[in-house]
Amino acid sequence: MGQFTFFLTHTPSGGTVVQNSTARAFGPEALATNGEFAPAVTAWNDTRYAPVLGGTGSAEALIIDLGKGAGRGINRVKIQADGNDVYAVDIFKDGAGWTRLYTAQTAAAGGLQTRDSGDSLTDPATGKPWVGQYIRVWPVSGDGRYSVSAVQI
Repeated sequence: MGQFTFFLTHTPSGGTVVQNSTARAFGPEALATNGEFAPAVTAWNDTRYAPVLGGTGSAEALIIDLGKGAGRGINRVKIQADGNDVYAVDIFKDGAGWTRLYTAQTAAAGGLQTRDSGDSLTDPATGKPWVGQYIRVWPVSGDGRYSVSAVQI
């Protein structure tokens, strides 16, 4: 399966757009990436890279719309986010609600850190890569300061 990278850009009017993709994103982002993964250990709130999220919980989620009828399978997730926090990556399957795709655990170092699921993600119901319309990324736990700078699927 091909890898799609979604880089988000905050607009002056408060909207969020996705570059390098036909997908759309929306959510509580204060700002977003400049189209690149940040260098490792970049400050968690570096305004050149990272949208800062307000707190834990799915209400603080970054949501990526892959498009209705998106048929490509997802077998890998890379997320760059604040290293001392845990982030959930969920998928919305065919109106069946949200299902956990990957949990990005804390990293050894602070600042923005990339976590990678590897190429092994499969839907247990089908044994094949996940298929769904939306991806949701949200902070589960940590120090109360959360940011996500890039998501690659």
